Amino acid sequence: MIIERFQHDGDCRIRFFAVLTWIVLSLSAASASEVMSIGQLRSGRPVAGTPFDIRPQLEGKIVRLQGVIYQKLLWPGSQPDQLNHAFLIQNLPEHSDGDDKTSDGLLVYTGKPTVPLEGRGADYLPRAGDWIVLEGRLQHRYGQTELSRPRLIQVVKTELDLSSALPFIELKPFPERAKTLSYLERLEGMRVILPADALVVSGRKVIGSGIESYAWLIPASAPVALRSKPYYNRVFRDAHPLDDIPNALFDNDNGFRILLGSHGIKGLTGRADALLPALRVGDRLTQACVGGVIYSYQQYKIMPMQVPDFERGLDPAENIIPEVFERDSTAAGVRLATFNVENLYDHRDDPSDPCDAFDDLGNQTIQPPFNYLPANETLYRNRLAGLAKQVVFDMKEPELILVQEFEDQDILSFGKAGKTFLKPGSDGLPDVLQEWSSVIRSMGGPYYGVAQHRKGADARGISCGFLFRTDRVKLKPLGQKGSWLSKVRQTFPAAQMLGDASKAVPLAIQSVRPKPDQDGSIVYARPPQIARFQFEAEGQYVGMELVVINAHFASRPNERVALRRDQSSLVAEFGKAWVEANPGVGVVIGGDLNVFPRPDDPFSQTQSDQLGALYGSGALSVYDWIVKRKPENAYSYVYDGQSQTLDHLFMVGEVKDRFHSATFLHINCDWPDRVDDSGNSPRGISDHDPLIVSFR
Repeated sequence: MIIERFQHDGDCRIRFFAVLTWIVLSLSAASASEVMSIGQLRSGRPVAGTPFDIRPQLEGKIVRLQGVIYQKLLWPGSQPDQLNHAFLIQNLPEHSDGDDKTSDGLLVYTGKPTVPLEGRGADYLPRAGDWIVLEGRLQHRYGQTELSRPRLIQVVKTELDLSSALPFIELKPFPERAKTLSYLERLEGMRVILPADALVVSGRKVIGSGIESYAWLIPASAPVALRSKPYYNRVFRDAHPLDDIPNALFDNDNGFRILLGSHGIKGLTGRADALLPALRVGDRLTQACVGGVIYSYQQYKIMPMQVPDFERGLDPAENIIPEVFERDSTAAGVRLATFNVENLYDHRDDPSDPCDAFDDLGNQTIQPPFNYLPANETLYRNRLAGLAKQVVFDMKEPELILVQEFEDQDILSFGKAGKTFLKPGSDGLPDVLQEWSSVIRSMGGPYYGVAQHRKGADARGISCGFLFRTDRVKLKPLGQKGSWLSKVRQTFPAAQMLGDASKAVPLAIQSVRPKPDQDGSIVYARPPQIARFQFEAEGQYVGMELVVINAHFASRPNERVALRRDQSSLVAEFGKAWVEANPGVGVVIGGDLNVFPRPDDPFSQTQSDQLGALYGSGALSVYDWIVKRKPENAYSYVYDGQSQTLDHLFMVGEVKDRFHSATFLHINCDWPDRVDDSGNSPRGISDHDPLIVSFR
């Protein structure tokens, strides 16, 4: 009856719905007024496919909780002037749900520095040590459970002593990664302690245009950290002989790794640009590191509450096989290197390239922002200076350098050998390699000629090329290619060499993939460069020629497996065919092949053996020689705190008999990046280490 009357009276109807809304809100507020333990709020079911990630049952609901604020967090937002504020709160032991399967801590996202008060009055500024009651919406975003849109109900007590108020939780990760992830999920949002003497296993990395940083560590109690032999106490991928499970063929992902981030340091200092210290592999934590556990970008991270203090470990650059730098008595020793220089771009805009300037629009596959570009001309010049120092003082001026991942741009014309004069206009050679060569010369190094075939670049302008000492090396024509190219075409019918083999220039290798179901796709986005070099000493031919194939395979070892097999097969076929047609001239196949050496494999069930064609061709892997002689030296890249090998060199033909020694030169991947943009410190300039090989 009441409803019927309201339906006939507009004013009464409005009043009815107002009353109804008030009743609903009152009931909602009443349900939210119950103060729940954080463990109760976090209980729920695992997200499908990620059993360690728990989605709370009360997701999306307005909830009320209490706890002690123990840490403020800060990180930059998507806009330059935007900052994201949050804090971590944890139940006192007496308010815990008592279930060790659910965390007693939670991230509270405020967005701004303060939290609105219930009712009127100035907003509340969160402070570590405050025991408060909050209300807000429970969310689960990107794997992180959090309270959003918080509202302060009450400040119960202030200035609690955190060390006595909250439990002492020492991090004790497991060797198995899956167990560690579940363990960290149960600690998400809680205050934990990583004891002193934890070992750094990755250089400090800076991401997000220089505003975020992270580093991987392992507890001092981890078996690997307890090793006393120099350079043995680091984390390797299986199946490396120095990994924690040395005889395993498949990587166990080293579950004892712990990731530190910088949100807590930013929150402590109030500075969005605050970073972790410039850590390098082998450093040790001198004091216990205390901080909260959060989940972001698919990683659990510890956010230190204070800037961690470390002591320096052994110098990674001294972990070498020294024989590689010895010249024999006739001065006829030959050394070459393969080196990925990580996005070596200049600061000029190539009008023909849509991806090499900040205001470019990009192409179908590459879209702005282009975070691989140098921020200004000074940083570009400083990077060249650091790379030049690595060539002159660390690599000791090898005869030949196979370079990957530089910009192929050619909009300048350079003067004669050894001069730095340049002017607008193409000269057929890559500008960044010419400028790098010029800086090497200015530091007292030899003059390096440069060579590249521009068909070897991908859509972003990334290419492979060569630096070679003109006082000891001559670039020669490859000569007639018909006989040995026909052998390659028995496996790859569409194989071709792009360029003029009668000229002293590199050529580019390419083919359509051979299987009909591959729809005519090409083998390489970045076609390898093939070139012929003759080596001399004091102007005299030393009886050594090499055909060198410089390759940069598709990235991410656990993806594009069939494509990488074809890439491996095509360069192996070229190597075999050349040696059969020219038995007196050996072949070297090297570069960043973006997959691991045998027996390491990214798959546990079916071994992908992505470099199988190279091993099967009879080629000798330099890595195999290094890992048997000095296993602690056998890596070229550090990913998520795991040392691994992506950079290779294979030898085919008589050059195997001339092989003398090799070493990875650890001047980059163990070191902090962005530590010195002045060019004074030639460390951490690339994410790859060079591989140096010497021949008799």
